[in-house]
Amino acid sequence: MKAVDIIVELTDYYLFIEVKDFHNSEQYNETDHFNFLIKSLKYKYQDTWLYRWGENKIDKPIKYLCL
Repeated sequence: MKAVDIIVELTDYYLFIEVKDFHNSEQYNETDHFNFLIKSLKYKYQDTWLYRWGENKIDKPIKYLCL
């Protein structure tokens, strides 16, 4: 299981932040690499949500930010 890089708890919601290194952004222009990125982000969100659910900390809305 993998988790997002940063979780920020704000007054009204949780912010899941994923920081990506885009020094070589050309690779994400190719369909295969872009699909891999989307799949990776999806599972990181899902796994982090499961961790938080297990801790009983899904009491606010969640926003997901990818940088």
